[in-house]
Amino acid sequence: MRRIAALLFVFVSFSPLFSYEEPIFYVNNANAGDNYTVKDFYVYNYSDTRFIVYARLHYSGQMWRDFVKMTVSFFKDGAMVGSDYNYVDYSTYGSYGMWPGSETLIEYFIDKVDFDSVFFLVSYSSSTGKAKFNKNAIAVLSTAIEPPTYGKYSTVTGLTKNMSGVPIKYPKVFICVYRAEKMILFEYDYTDAPDNTLEPLQLAAFEVYIALPAQYDSIKYLPNYNVSSTGDIVISEIDAAAAKSSPTSFYLSSNYPNPFNASTSIRFLIDRSQKVKMELFDTTGKSVMTVLEEDFAPGEYIARIEANTLASGCYLCILRGDSQVTTRKIMLVK
Repeated sequence: MRRIAALLFVFVSFSPLFSYEEPIFYVNNANAGDNYTVKDFYVYNYSDTRFIVYARLHYSGQMWRDFVKMTVSFFKDGAMVGSDYNYVDYSTYGSYGMWPGSETLIEYFIDKVDFDSVFFLVSYSSSTGKAKFNKNAIAVLSTAIEPPTYGKYSTVTGLTKNMSGVPIKYPKVFICVYRAEKMILFEYDYTDAPDNTLEPLQLAAFEVYIALPAQYDSIKYLPNYNVSSTGDIVISEIDAAAAKSSPTSFYLSSNYPNPFNASTSIRFLIDRSQKVKMELFDTTGKSVMTVLEEDFAPGEYIARIEANTLASGCYLCILRGDSQVTTRKIMLVK
């Protein structure tokens, strides 16, 4: 059965702040009716003719809902002056659903209008038999933020891992920027998983260019995937797959990003308990940095290489165990 819930909010007049750094309008924790709450709603000037709007919607109902859509209508002196809609973007490619207790992110590009109030209209289809999103299926293991080199866009990179025993289709990550515990903007990127499929316990990287505000205090990373093509993921499968995983080789992966500026991450596997040393060597064979040197139990690890003091160029990253050696080339560009 299809139902619609809506609630009108009228806000006091405001003075527009035509700046990319500050929103011209916002509201937090607004009741949107029928188990929906607009946790954050921010309107920014995007261009001379367009607004960009970021919304965070919370659902507190008891059943899975498909095709959740939120319409935003702008009013001035009681008359509607503009409207736009979008489906929730917590699942992709036709699986626009929400599970009980979840939050979702919505982005709008809306024609500029002069407004003083906002109308939220949430619509959906009720369902009890669809696959559910499992927020524990993908883990974000490591992230880095590179400040802008040209223009205003910072580079946010990271590594994700499939924590389940099921191949996950179209994995992606939302990068959510917060100020005073309120989300003020977000961006997202699909990971570089082969054939858009993240196999069980496999790693994949993501990279996003985002214009970070001058003032923010935290960033949250929300992993995501295509529910309809992946299917249902049971939490017990995640625990069992992770518990049974044990490396069978001494292995050093390629670093990410590569080439890199200042810092990069590199994954390695240890197949038995031993003392391990990771070093960087320049092209003359001189050791220029000891990244780590310690005892490791069998498992999978990620090392962070901070190369602020090194010159641009090609380096060898060498991982040594008791009787094992593996090498990767890395490229530093400043």
